[in-house]
Amino acid sequence: MTSIITTVFKATIGLLVNKGRDVAAERLKDGDVTDQKFRGLIVREIDDIKSKLDGLTRKDLSTSISFFKEGIELLYEVFQKTNPRRVYGAAKAQAAATNNAEAVSLAQRIRMLDLTGLDESATRTLANAKKRFEDARRKATEAFANDALELSDRLLAMQYRVMATILETVDKPWDALAACRVCIEELHCLSAVKECFTVELKKGFWARFGKEERRKIICTVCQVNCVIYDVTLMVGFGKEELSGNRWPCVDTVERKVDPLRDARVAKVLQQQGMEHCSVTPWSFGQEGEKEHTLKEPCGIATNTDRQFIIADDEDKTVKVFSSSGKFIHSFKLQTDDADILSYISDVATLNSNTYVLVRLKRPGAEEWEWKVQVYEKTGDLLNKFPVRRGYWSRLSVSSNKVLVLRLTDEHKDVVDVYNRDGGYACSLREGILKVQKTLLRFLTAV
Repeated sequence: MTSIITTVFKATIGLLVNKGRDVAAERLKDGDVTDQKFRGLIVREIDDIKSKLDGLTRKDLSTSISFFKEGIELLYEVFQKTNPRRVYGAAKAQAAATNNAEAVSLAQRIRMLDLTGLDESATRTLANAKKRFEDARRKATEAFANDALELSDRLLAMQYRVMATILETVDKPWDALAACRVCIEELHCLSAVKECFTVELKKGFWARFGKEERRKIICTVCQVNCVIYDVTLMVGFGKEELSGNRWPCVDTVERKVDPLRDARVAKVLQQQGMEHCSVTPWSFGQEGEKEHTLKEPCGIATNTDRQFIIADDEDKTVKVFSSSGKFIHSFKLQTDDADILSYISDVATLNSNTYVLVRLKRPGAEEWEWKVQVYEKTGDLLNKFPVRRGYWSRLSVSSNKVLVLRLTDEHKDVVDVYNRDGGYACSLREGILKVQKTLLRFLTAV
């Protein structure tokens, strides 16, 4: 699939993944959506939820989940029938035909759909999948409107309604945005949702009771908002609706609350390990013991454990923080005997390894050298290799390449490409704007 279809699918299915589920579930967002292991995980999550439903009042919700599961199975059949490289091949052919690399911009590639031009069998399967998602959406809508259901069941119904709404238009996800906006408006209008936000944010006497369940409800509401926000951002349509003054709010007793941007809500999410469901800026690195604080940060990356990896140039260390900003550990950068480490330029990660771009000088040498050092998760040095010198440099790592963007003595921007073992591969020499575009295309192709 193209990246846009993949990311929309992963973001949508992310509503099935809750804090506290197994590690494999947390990896759902990063895994290959055509991998059978993750397909089985999704089906297992659906079956686990459905097994807990009983009674006639939950009939519509149970039916919606069944339709949704059928749609997932059919959609995977379409994924398996689709050549994942077809779009990239078409893009390269277009670029070659026009002899103009800029002809294939990121925006154009986003709009080149992997689910078009299917054969008759795949087209029929896709149509069947979309019909199942339509049925799931309708039943979930009916379940959400059922006042006899517990609030937790109505929230679950809304989660399936949103997922089905998006996947019903998986080949044209922007068509789902208006309906998704209606979903969150109706969700915010529930009196129980308003009450939960009012009690939690007012911090009065009643905030002492039912704290766990109330915060769980707030997290669910924010998660639904976040998925719709992310999909809107990904597809690039209706971005004007993402602004704080346009996004649907929860009308509490005191004032309207934006679940995505309110700092008090963000604090609740952070305490529940759901900080990724907020778009509110937040900071960390100044709390705790002095040696744990950030003094001169010069590069930041995240790893597969959702940790922040930050290089601190003042004490020449790499500091690791949790996804909530809590200090975990740090390790000193290593040099050979008598080598002088001048400064750290950048940091990047791949899987659990950390790549650090440093400048140092050997004893007796007249010029500084640039090197990439590779560290294991434990902080042990795994590998190191020299890279070409520049006035300044930046680092990026893909699945099998290490890329260093540097400014040459002639003040030209160059991207040097190395194999992961340090072997030099090639250099991309263009003006700064073209370099950025080339780097983007190169990263998506390797």
